[in-house]
Amino acid sequence: MDRAYSLLTVKAVDEEARTIEGWATTPSVDRVGDIIEPLGVKFKNPSPLLWMHRHDQPVGTVNFQRPTKEGVKFTAQLPKVTDAGTFRDRVDEAWHSVRAGVVRAVSIGFRALDGAVEALPGGGARFKRVEVLELSLVSVPANQDATITAVKFYDEKGERPEAPVHGGVAYPRDLPPETRDLIMTGYVEQRMADFRQKVGAGTKQPATMELLMHQQFTVALHMRWQGERIAELERRLGL
Repeated sequence: MDRAYSLLTVKAVDEEARTIEGWATTPSVDRVGDIIEPLGVKFKNPSPLLWMHRHDQPVGTVNFQRPTKEGVKFTAQLPKVTDAGTFRDRVDEAWHSVRAGVVRAVSIGFRALDGAVEALPGGGARFKRVEVLELSLVSVPANQDATITAVKFYDEKGERPEAPVHGGVAYPRDLPPETRDLIMTGYVEQRMADFRQKVGAGTKQPATMELLMHQQFTVALHMRWQGERIAELERRLGL
């Protein structure tokens, strides 16, 4: 099974329905040099929504819209699980990671149909007809166009207010320490991926530079979280 990756941008949150919307694939060349022609995409609704392409770790379902020349849009839903256990923990981890903005990519798992694969001159391949088998939430993207355009929520009155765009990762005070560590790791990995993209695909950085940037991103988030906790404590103390 092949995979194609896409960036996503979280713009809103729907706590009740736990739905996300975005682009599953576009006709742009991804970071490994491949192209999927959207009008040749086949699928069955609903399809499984997986966590990090782990076929034994589903986190929801996804419905794809009719393909257009611009790409294939999707709407995915992560269920609210009431029974305690590993499934609820996994779904909650996936949802909180998307909501916090540390998991910002989706990836389709697919297979080429009828050998409809064409080699590209600069490397990579053009897939003219494919069958999508699953959509995954992933940490590191390859295709930069597909985006999550909405993660919606409703307030207590049933109205849907405008949710803020996440410019960073706020301190996840309501989550256990182990989940905070996962959010920290995912955030730093995403910042490192953004850094590597800016310096240029295929440009190898010295190990010392990679380590320095990793430490910088980690310390910056630690300082932000510490500042938020101090500010909250001062508010409680009336300072």
